[in-house]
Amino acid sequence: MFRRTGHTDDRRRRVLTEEVVAGAPGRTPSGARSMRAGDGHAYADAARRDQQPRVTDLVPRRMRVVALGWGLSAAMIAGLEVLYASVAGNGAAVAAPLDIAHAGSVAAWFSSVLLLASAALSVLLYTLRRHKQSDYHGRYRVWLWFGAAVLGMSLCSVAPLHLTLADWLAARTGWHPPGGTLAFWLAPVSLLLGYVGVRLLLEIRGSRLALLALLVSVASYMAAVVLPALPALKLSALHVVMLSAGCRMGADLFLLLSVVLFARHVLLDVEGLLPVSKSSAAATAASNASGSSKSSSSTSSSANGNSSGTSTKIDPAHATPPAPASRGNDDDDDSDSPRRRYEEAEDEDQWYQSKSDNDRRNRGKSAPPANSYDADADDDELSPQGRKLSKTERKRLRKLKSQQRESEFN
Repeated sequence: MFRRTGHTDDRRRRVLTEEVVAGAPGRTPSGARSMRAGDGHAYADAARRDQQPRVTDLVPRRMRVVALGWGLSAAMIAGLEVLYASVAGNGAAVAAPLDIAHAGSVAAWFSSVLLLASAALSVLLYTLRRHKQSDYHGRYRVWLWFGAAVLGMSLCSVAPLHLTLADWLAARTGWHPPGGTLAFWLAPVSLLLGYVGVRLLLEIRGSRLALLALLVSVASYMAAVVLPALPALKLSALHVVMLSAGCRMGADLFLLLSVVLFARHVLLDVEGLLPVSKSSAAATAASNASGSSKSSSSTSSSANGNSSGTSTKIDPAHATPPAPASRGNDDDDDSDSPRRRYEEAEDEDQWYQSKSDNDRRNRGKSAPPANSYDADADDDELSPQGRKLSKTERKRLRKLKSQQRESEFN
């Protein structure tokens, strides 16, 4: 009775098949993965991690989306203010959910949601900004401090721990300042948030819209504390509550707007879609030019250092030297002339050939006696000191003999 059969199972199988086809466009149902239990693929490809939207996709890229979100939030704040004024103005008792000054009201919940969103975006900005290569001083760490501070503010908006702590300090010290217990929590909170705020102003100064929204948020927080305490305004109790709660919720909204605008700025910078201003482009060009001039000066200084401290002067290009004059027949007697070198090579070749012929003819004959004397061999092989002639000396000797023979024939 409890088992599904028939048309219900068929319809469920068709729905699963359509989900698989829709998750993988271009595929046919035959190429879809099997949905049987135990095969390890109980979901379609659209459920995989690479197919799911990333956290950075939640940050709006278009300004009209940011403006729409801010407008809806501002309309909700205005609605809460008008609803409280309409109920409290008639003298009726205001319920706790509609009392904008109560910690358990919708207004407190809305402020907590805005602050929690700011804390979540601060963590996202920390994960992105820590990869910036030019942040040598680690300024991205301010987003962790900012996230912790905003998280504490979100907690105090629904559970006023700061008021409880201030009452406890007043009871322990017995000191009652003119402003009541306000000084016990306002002074330390102002120092902490002031330090984080200054660091945050230096961090987001690259985005003018985010910087402007942060300044408006700081001014709203100060107005929520200072304006209700001014006696010169002569505000009624209803107006004091509305002004204090409205400034506080507006400050939370502008704080979230500042973080959203800077997150959009960072994402566009990461993706390379951020327009480059003329001043930054000029600064980049000037830095590149200075870097090239420094490199050229360092190269010239190193070259001067290699030249032993002497100044190097580059002479202008010389004129083309004239062609060498042709030599006459008188140069034939020069020992370095091509003809003389050719004759010497021929004489040396003939001498080696004649010596090899003599060695072949004398092979097999008995060696000459020890006291025999061969003048030609002595002239060719031995020097006057009795050592064997070198190749250069033999060449010089043959040259002298050939000159002597020529002189004899002439």
